Amino acid sequence: MRKTVSLFLVMVMLIAIFAGCQQQSESSQSSSSEVSAGSSDSSSQPESSEASEPGNEELEPVELIMYLIGDTPTEVDEVYGKINEILKEKINATVTPKYLSWAEHDTKYSLLFSGNEEFDIIYTASQWGHYEQTVSLGGLAPLSEEMISTYAPDIWKEWPTEAWDQVKIKGNIYMLPWNKAQARRNTLAIRGDLLTKYGYEKMDSYETLLSFYEDCAKDGMYACGEGGVNIYWLMFESLGYYALAGTPCDSQLLLYNFADLDDVDITYALEWEPFVEYCREMKKLADMGAWSSDVMNSTQERQDGFLAGRAASLIWNTGTCQIHGNTAAKNNPEWQVGLYDIASDKPFFNTSHLQNGVAINAKSKNIERSIMAINQFATNPEVQDLAQFGIEGKHWVAVGDTHYKVTDTPYNPSNYWGWTNSNIERLPANENPTEIDLQQEAIDQSYKSRSATNHILNCFTFDQEPVATQCAAVDAVKNTYLLPLMNGLVEDVDAAIAEYKSALDAAGMQDIITEAKKQVESFIAEHS
Repeated sequence: MRKTVSLFLVMVMLIAIFAGCQQQSESSQSSSSEVSAGSSDSSSQPESSEASEPGNEELEPVELIMYLIGDTPTEVDEVYGKINEILKEKINATVTPKYLSWAEHDTKYSLLFSGNEEFDIIYTASQWGHYEQTVSLGGLAPLSEEMISTYAPDIWKEWPTEAWDQVKIKGNIYMLPWNKAQARRNTLAIRGDLLTKYGYEKMDSYETLLSFYEDCAKDGMYACGEGGVNIYWLMFESLGYYALAGTPCDSQLLLYNFADLDDVDITYALEWEPFVEYCREMKKLADMGAWSSDVMNSTQERQDGFLAGRAASLIWNTGTCQIHGNTAAKNNPEWQVGLYDIASDKPFFNTSHLQNGVAINAKSKNIERSIMAINQFATNPEVQDLAQFGIEGKHWVAVGDTHYKVTDTPYNPSNYWGWTNSNIERLPANENPTEIDLQQEAIDQSYKSRSATNHILNCFTFDQEPVATQCAAVDAVKNTYLLPLMNGLVEDVDAAIAEYKSALDAAGMQDIITEAKKQVESFIAEHS
């Protein structure tokens, strides 16, 4: 009897243990299914990131090093001290930001990886932000969907599926992108007093702009050349073209016609008549003195000449033109500064999620914790407010739950865009909008009123790895040939283009074009 009772008790215990394990397994499977299901919901509203990550008590304390592009903000230590109080509580980690200045990031970004510097997180972006190049060199850690959904569950739930499709290279994710729709278009801030002086009633075309620049040059006024001439983007945007993302030379050599959904051909700039004509126009303007002959060696920021009164205009995105336009108008009201879109007859499309993001160093010892930290920056409203605006009450004050206004001592952040999330990002409470603010709003509304094209190549990103050597060689001759042409600093345009084309062929440009066409065909086949 005792043996029978003992055997019975053992069987009961085993059944209870098995049932408990089964229940725990089903619970885990259910939780995993919920996370996966959330990934396809692109319209979900932000939720609190409380207890999003594994329990803080299970995590060893770590210090994460994060590199951002831009100049080091004042009071950054105080602001990140507040951020780290939150991160310490949430994920038992702190973040130390370091900065690559605007003037040095082109040369120093890759050195962080080749020099084996120890860091964890880094800002990245397609084209100018070194994303594709760094991936091709093996510098960024691949992030699986399981890793993202586990360590950044809020990002995985909120971000639309297209975000992950856009940032993939060879089927792998190397970036946690921002979550913001923004019109992809360059805008102009122009001195209205000069428009009036030279007899211009409106500024609505690329051709009119060039004529205006000629008039300014005749009068000893620079066009926009501080920090380098950047009229080229305006030119091809005005024709409905855009850069093929990820291609060398900041994607300025290979373009596509985004205004025509049926046109999937790749345009090589050096065999494109508008590029040749553009170079001739820049030569003409440079000879007239529309910018300094030493412009390629300038250490000025793009806005400096405009704000100082040396240049007639500023070319940048609408928001940045609004900011610097307001500064110029406040300091010099007689300039009658205004904002202009010279391609208002062309459709537009939103920036892709490749426009801004953050990535993890492939050699980081804290990959999972880095993902958890980015999840906090991107989905915790308190952390996002601190990183973007500084300390509430000192640098800014809240206006309701969704807006803000700065104080007399604002915080000037640098490069917080990598984790911007429009679901929780505060908007400026513009109680007394300036004329420029109203113009910016009108331009934005005009973007929204136009049909945004959805060209299949808007989401394409060139993978440089198969032709990495050729891409490096093509980039290496950029300063020797392309920049002088784009700044009009050559003796003979046609001869300079022929010489540049020969140098590109020697560097392997035709291999790159062949590979780009191959990848485009494959991409279209996969996504059609």
